[in-house]
Order: sequence, then C-alpha cells, then structure tokens
Amino acid sequence: EDEAAAPVWDRSEYLNLSYQGLGSPYQLPELQGVINQASKVLVSLKLAHNNLSSFPSRVSLPNLRLLDLAYNSFSSLQTLPTARRLHSLSVISNALPAKASAVRRLQAYPKLGSLSALANPLSKEPNSYKELVGWAAPRLEQLDGKAFVNHWVPVRKTLTVYFLR
Repeated sequence: EDEAAAPVWDRSEYLNLSYQGLGSPYQLPELQGVINQASKVLVSLKLAHNNLSSFPSRVSLPNLRLLDLAYNSFSSLQTLPTARRLHSLSVISNALPAKASAVRRLQAYPKLGSLSALANPLSKEPNSYKELVGWAAPRLEQLDGKAFVNHWVPVRKTLTVYFLR
C-alpha cells in the first residue's frame, strides 16, 4: 500500500533518460513535460539511445552544462535548446551531414568547450570536419576527447597609431 513517490522534476539537476525509447510519438509529450518542468535547474541531461531525430522541447535550459544525445537520429542540431552555459555536447553516432547548416547551431553555445561527434557522416573526412566544427564552435577545446586547436579563432592584431606633430 506504500505508493512510490512521484519524481519531482523541478528539482532534478541531473537527468539520465537514456535507453527509454523516447523517440516514439506516444513518449514525446511525456518527455517534453519532464524537460519543461526541470528546465530551470537542469545541469546534465542524458538522452542517448532514444531514436530522437530532434530535440523534444523548445524550452530554454539556462543552467545546462552537459547534453548527451549520442546514438539517436539527429540530422541537424538546429532544434537543440537554448543553453548559454552548455559546455559539453555528445552527438556521437547520429546522422549529421558534413554541411555548415547541420552544425550552425553550435554558434549559440559560447561556452562550448567539448564536443563528441564521431560516427556521423560529418566526421568521415577529418579536415573538413575540423574546419566545420571550428567555424561553428570557436571556443572549442576538446573534439572527440582530444585537445582541439581551432584555426578559425580570429587573430587579434594590435594596431599602434602614432600621431606626428
């Protein structure tokens, strides 16, 4: 007769909802509700292995620092949430093509320091992969678990102007 207490999503900082089949149409509304309720406090969200092809909610996640979307079916990152503090993103083994439009959304994450995107069409050609990622995520420090030197970071030049009298 003891009923299990219902989860308190609005106090959940760390959610691991991997391997739940959440990409199915009947699961998506439930997932949207959970993410919306936890949106203000969520720091880490793991949604790996769920057959998701887009992010299930348009809510802002102001405290999110880690997002794991590995082993899903994303062909673009355009639906990812607003998360200005996002530092670590995993999109390993999705369907991301080697196109700027697929990774442009990374520009919305000024603190993104770590990206894992192996096993995508995007990562098949190492040089173009690094160029696309560097263009979209200029502050990236790690790519696929290795140090990343971004050649797209604009070089600051100091201009000294002398005035003659």
